[in-house]
Amino acid sequence: MSRFLSAASRAGLFLVALPPVLIGGFVLASMATGSLNGVSDPADIVRRASYPLAMVLHVVGGSAMVILGLTQFSATLRRRLPRLHRWLGRVLLALGAGVALSALWMNASPLALPESQLHNGAQNIMAAAFLAVAALGLAAARARDFAAHRAWMLRAYAISMGAGTQTLMLFPVFVIYGKVEGLAADLAFISAWALNLAVAEALISRPSRPALAAA
Repeated sequence: MSRFLSAASRAGLFLVALPPVLIGGFVLASMATGSLNGVSDPADIVRRASYPLAMVLHVVGGSAMVILGLTQFSATLRRRLPRLHRWLGRVLLALGAGVALSALWMNASPLALPESQLHNGAQNIMAAAFLAVAALGLAAARARDFAAHRAWMLRAYAISMGAGTQTLMLFPVFVIYGKVEGLAADLAFISAWALNLAVAEALISRPSRPALAAA
């Protein structure tokens, strides 16, 4: 398995992660100022405004996972600052758990959008999957099985990066239909998670190469 991601790979993932981070920041700012009018459709506005704590946990935790999480795949950080690697990993796992639990919380709400049940169900499955792989990754680290630990953490990151890949995949849906909703949008959401996990599994199964272990 490739032990770490190259600097170029991390830079590419950063660019993919940046749009949903910026969108999430805009949503939180709009909630704080009471100017949610331009965020999305009215039903989604009501849903977000009714669960401010869940939205903060989801956006802040998700942003930290996809941006700061990239540092965890740096060979330089792991080699030079192993204690920082460990503590940052624990903080990120706690934040990731908050993201997963907030998703389950909002989807269980009576305000969960009825026309998005396919997406909501997939999000629930991915939230539960994140909690499971994060727990397995932590257990592997405690058992000092670092190869398994890296594999589980890569899977956890792939799930966390769903929003980034979804933004890329939903753009054609918006161009074609002029809006992001319905079956096409749900399938794009689900396909993004499937693609991320497929890439993660390919990286996990690939033999280690020195180039990928660079800082």
